[in-house]
Amino acid sequence: MSKPWLPPDDNTVKWEGAPSISAAASKLLVSIASIIIGVGATQYGYLTSAGILTVIAVGVIVGGYGIVKVLQVEYVITEKSVWKRKSLLGTDTTRVKILDVQNTSYSKPVTGTVTGRGDVVIEIAGGDD
Repeated sequence: MSKPWLPPDDNTVKWEGAPSISAAASKLLVSIASIIIGVGATQYGYLTSAGILTVIAVGVIVGGYGIVKVLQVEYVITEKSVWKRKSLLGTDTTRVKILDVQNTSYSKPVTGTVTGRGDVVIEIAGGDD
């Protein structure tokens, strides 16, 4: 499968993927906590209506941003390069040539054993990309 944003001489996709939605877990927890606090404050009258709406809105915005940010990242490995493309407020595409890769490593947390997810680190010559 080819990606329209890949250059014509490097468009044979060998693997493609994206971060797991669990990468947004901390933002989702903040979102859920804010909504629960907002609803709880309604029950006990601790906040004005505007305060409750503000707390709930912050929760929805933080959670929504976290999810959208994760969903807008794409990784592609071709015969010649490793690509990372982010397109949240504009597009940022990073390319690393396979010949520049010095080392790779893979780690999987305990939760990754259950979900089949982990972290891949690609070290390149002459930089921290």
